Amino acid sequence: MPFVCSWKVSAVINRRPESLFVDGRRLDGRALDALGTAVAETGIIPQADGSAKVERSGTKVLATVRGPHEPQKHEDDLTHVRCTIDVPSFSGPVQHDDLTERMEGALCSLVLFDDLPGCVVDVRIQLVASGASVLATALAAATLALADAGVPMRDLVAAVDVVIVHDAQGKRFIALDPSEIEGTWASSTITVCFTCHRGDLVLLCANGRQSQDELESALTLAARGMGAVSDLMTDSFLRRYATRGEDK
Repeated sequence: MPFVCSWKVSAVINRRPESLFVDGRRLDGRALDALGTAVAETGIIPQADGSAKVERSGTKVLATVRGPHEPQKHEDDLTHVRCTIDVPSFSGPVQHDDLTERMEGALCSLVLFDDLPGCVVDVRIQLVASGASVLATALAAATLALADAGVPMRDLVAAVDVVIVHDAQGKRFIALDPSEIEGTWASSTITVCFTCHRGDLVLLCANGRQSQDELESALTLAARGMGAVSDLMTDSFLRRYATRGEDK
């Protein structure tokens, strides 16, 4: 969602709108199965081993990577991928510990630590702006930063949110890649994360309540939009290598 319209967004978020969907389309004009605008860029911080920035759905995440490196001698309880999440006070409610745990679990399943014996990788996530799809955006930024750092991984990942929304009239809608307004008023949010090329399910988490039929519909919708998200991730990484080639 464009940041230039933030005052209009806030006005709607503070009170439940009569309807978030008109004739099967959203307030921003998208169809229920359409992705919003997203921006992904890698290699933006030269001092870091790897870095990336991803913006989507009113959320902006900056990820930096340090490593792979050997842990300090006093570090006994090792997690191979260690995430630190910086959440500014103005960003709104974010479940910090829950986000860290899910990030570390998903990233540990991707990194090929057999190629990095005795090493750890530190990932720092800066949540610059918090809208919808925080976990999906953070995962995208983290995996791009890991790839930029040259950390061996099974694949890049494409993550997307699907929301179940009931408007003021009681109508239910299932929508892909929610806007900030939709994320605010969603009764349930399902985050789905697939590997970009193999299509393996890396993470599935749901907040709120949903029926089995609603969950299946959400997964189908997520799979339908995953190709475009995968292309965004892959293209941003390839552009980084193209830039390196031009520098040489």
